[in-house]
Amino acid sequence: MKNLCLLTTFARSLDNYHNNKKSNQIHLISSVFNFDRKLLDLKSLAANSKNNYEYILFIDPLDEDSLLSFNLENMKVVEPIYKIYHDKIVVVKINMLWLFINYSKNNSSSEKKFEEFLLNLFSNLFPIVNGLTNNNILNKMLFIFDSINWSTLQTLFKLFKINLSGGSISRRHFISTSEYNLSRYLMLLGVSDLYIYKSYVLNKNATNLSVNLTNLVIPNTLFKLSIHINSIEIIVRLNENIKQMEKRIVEFNNNIKSLEVSSMIKQTKKNRTKPSIVITDLSDKTKKSIENFKNLILESEKEILTLKSNISTIETNLSNLAHLKDNEIKDIYMKHFHNTSVFLNYKKIIKEFNKNIIIPTSNLSISSHLNSNSSTIR
Repeated sequence: MKNLCLLTTFARSLDNYHNNKKSNQIHLISSVFNFDRKLLDLKSLAANSKNNYEYILFIDPLDEDSLLSFNLENMKVVEPIYKIYHDKIVVVKINMLWLFINYSKNNSSSEKKFEEFLLNLFSNLFPIVNGLTNNNILNKMLFIFDSINWSTLQTLFKLFKINLSGGSISRRHFISTSEYNLSRYLMLLGVSDLYIYKSYVLNKNATNLSVNLTNLVIPNTLFKLSIHINSIEIIVRLNENIKQMEKRIVEFNNNIKSLEVSSMIKQTKKNRTKPSIVITDLSDKTKKSIENFKNLILESEKEILTLKSNISTIETNLSNLAHLKDNEIKDIYMKHFHNTSVFLNYKKIIKEFNKNIIIPTSNLSISSHLNSNSSTIR
């Protein structure tokens, strides 16, 4: 069963709900074929294809060993590699954990975030990406998920905020682009109708194939990882706001100095024209302006202290995640991190994070760890 893989193609969903930016979700229509990896013949694909290149993203499984050995502080995971088979089959191989980490780090708000991520991945590894764009990359790519079943794949992608489905029940009698593209790949691979039938049998047998995500011990590593990545992003945003506040303070101080210098120049001119009248004090208008700037400086300094305090709290909470119960970690993720619209501005970040995710620090430790050129892909 370890040789089982999912041959998958995706297409963009056009339903209004998932195109609503407020939902912060991506919906992909999916077509899936269960196949024995040992039978995957790339030579046949290369021989039958008329394209200059065929692109395949091969994703290694998310296994228990990789999760338990993963170090959250270093975030070290196997980097992507690519190979070219038979001069035209470009295969980029990545680890599911690498995909999770790097896609979660991608803070793009684009509606085509997933497509942009894929295009950057292939472009960075293989500069000659003939004709690939954000608009067509899903149509031109075959996804191969190794040693994982469909339900587990759906669960994992939900953590990426990507919903996978076969499409609307009321529209499934219409052929989708994902079905067309998968059929094309299957024909190029020389897959017969016998294997189409076997795919259904393999799917039934694959129920317990991959990591059982109903066991909270394993996915909690992912929940912790997601909380960590999102929290680091929050800290980055807060630090950016601190820098902006500090720049404002410098500007306010410069404005005060400019007002004082300007006032002195005016006083000097008046003293020269009317020696009998010596003016040494600032005008009421200037005093008021200076006082307003000083108040703005005080407000900015208080805001900086608040932001720094919240950064410290977030960092402490991250350190204490390892001491929370499994259900508490999952609840924190689902309530406050799964929907990233909560964190679109720093004021909401402060309010929501401090109100709902304050983790008691008594009796807790601050530092912790979360804990081939052949025709067949190997």
